[in-house]
Amino acid sequence: MVTAILLWLSSFGTITAQTFTEHLRQNSNGKATVTVTQSAEIEQLVNSRPAQTESQRLAAQKAQQKTEDKPAAKPRNEGQHSPAHETTRHDGNNEADNEMSIPTVDMRKKVMRNSYKVTGYRVQAFAGRNTKADKLKAEKIGNAIKMKYPDQPVYVHFYSPRWICRIGNYRTYEEANQMLRLVKEMGYSAATIVKGQITVQDK
Repeated sequence: MVTAILLWLSSFGTITAQTFTEHLRQNSNGKATVTVTQSAEIEQLVNSRPAQTESQRLAAQKAQQKTEDKPAAKPRNEGQHSPAHETTRHDGNNEADNEMSIPTVDMRKKVMRNSYKVTGYRVQAFAGRNTKADKLKAEKIGNAIKMKYPDQPVYVHFYSPRWICRIGNYRTYEEANQMLRLVKEMGYSAATIVKGQITVQDK
C-alpha cells in the first residue's frame, strides 16, 4: 500500500517537472506537432532552467513512450466478480448509414478562369429597392436558387438604385427561357429574362 502511494506521488513529480517548451514539443496522436528552435538563453528564460540537448529530449520522449505503451497490470480478484461494462464500437460508416444524408452545396463565390464577357441573357429572379430588407431578400432568394440548382451561377448585386438577384450565363434566349420556367416553378413569379453582359468561360 505504501509503495502504491509513493509511486502515485512520484508520477505527479514527473508530470510537473516538464517545462513549457517540452510540453509544446510533446507528440500526441491526433494532435499537431510543434517545433521550437531557440537559444539556450531563451530556453532558460522561458522555462527557468537550462535547455535539454536534442539527444536528451529524444531519450526522455522514448522513455515516456515506453511507459505509455505498456498495458496496465490487471489485479487478480478471483473471489470477486466485477460488473461487466458494455462496450460499443462506433463505426463511421454505420453512423453515416443511420443518419439522414444531407447533400452539401458549395455556397462560396467562384471565379471563372480564362473567361470573357459577351452579350447574352440572365434570369432575373428579384429586383428590390435600396434597403437592407431588400438586400437580405435578394441574398435569401439567391441562396435558395443556389441550393436547388448548384450548377448555375447566381449573382446578387446592387445596381443603383436596387438590389438584383440574377441567375446564369446563357448565350441564347431559349436556354434562359428554360431556366426562367424552373425559377417560376420555385414560386418567383416576377422572374424575367434580361439581356446584358454575361461571363463565358474560354474552352
